[in-house]
Amino acid sequence: MTLSFRQIEVFRCLISAGTTTAAAARLSISQPGVSRHIADLEAHLGFRLFDRVKGRLVPTTAGVRLASVVEQNFLGLKRIEQAAENIRDQASHPVVVACLPALSTSLLPRVARYISSRNLSWSLEVDTGTVTQVIEKLQSHSADLAVTLTIPDIIGIEAEALFTVEHVCALPSGHPLAAKEVIEAEDFRGETVIGWRPAGPLSFKKEADVMDRYLEGNAVRLTTHTSHSRYALVAAGLGITLAEPFAAEPWIHQGVVVRRFEPRLPLTYSLCYPSGRIRSEPVSAVRNAIFAAVEQWRSEADCVVPFVD
Repeated sequence: MTLSFRQIEVFRCLISAGTTTAAAARLSISQPGVSRHIADLEAHLGFRLFDRVKGRLVPTTAGVRLASVVEQNFLGLKRIEQAAENIRDQASHPVVVACLPALSTSLLPRVARYISSRNLSWSLEVDTGTVTQVIEKLQSHSADLAVTLTIPDIIGIEAEALFTVEHVCALPSGHPLAAKEVIEAEDFRGETVIGWRPAGPLSFKKEADVMDRYLEGNAVRLTTHTSHSRYALVAAGLGITLAEPFAAEPWIHQGVVVRRFEPRLPLTYSLCYPSGRIRSEPVSAVRNAIFAAVEQWRSEADCVVPFVD
C-alpha cells in the first residue's frame, strides 16, 4: 500500500470539518468513502490518527502532528496555485532588462521601438545601475537579462558577446582641439580634464591608466561616475573628457563635439543572463531585438558611435 494524495486530502478535510458527514459533503463522496481513506492512511502510516470520543472523531497527538505537516505542504501548493494564477493574469508581465545608464538613453529606446513596431503582447522594463548593481540584479534573478560591459566569469551569470566600441573624446564645440579629427592622449596636456569617480572595481581603469601617463595631478578638478554627468560638464564648458560614446547623442545638440581618440581604447559589451534559468519566449525575443537594434544603429548615417567591426 502506498501513500496517496487523495488520502492526505481526505485527512486534511476531516481535520477541518470535524465529522465524516461534513467531510464527505465537502469532498462530494460518501461517509464510508471518508472512513475507508482514513483507515487506509492509518494502515500505511502504522498509527492511529483519530479516536472516537462520545460519537465524535478526535485527532490523536500523532494526528495533530501530521495535520501540522500536511497544512504546511498544502500552503506550499496554494502558493504554487497562486503563482500560476498570477502568471495567467499577467501574460504581459514585463521583461526586465538591466543596463548601464548610458545605454538606457541610447540603445534601449531603439530596442523598445523595434519591439513596439512588431505589436508584441508583452512589455519591457528597463532597470539601470552600475556594473556592480547590474551583476547583483542578475544574481538575484531580479532581471531577466542585462546589457553591460563585459565582465569576468562570475558564478550565476551567463554571457554572450554583443559589440565592441571605442572611447571618444568629448569637447565643448568652441574648444581649439575640436578642429582636430582625432584627439591624441598628448593633447590632454595642459587641459582641464573631467575625470572618473570609480563606481566599482571595473570602472574606468583603462581610461585612468592612459590619463595618468599624460596629465599632471592638478589637471583633473571635476570627477563623476556617470557618463551623462561628464557630457553635461563638457557642455557647460568646464573641461574635456574621455568617455564611452553611448551617452553622447543627446549632448551633440547642446554644444558638445566628439572625436576619435588615440590610443584606441576598446569597450566590449555583452548580453548577460542568470545561469540555469529557462529563457522564456519574450526574453528570447528581447535578446533578438537587441541584436537587431544594434545592427540598425550601426547602419545609420548619422551614428556617432565608433563601433568596431
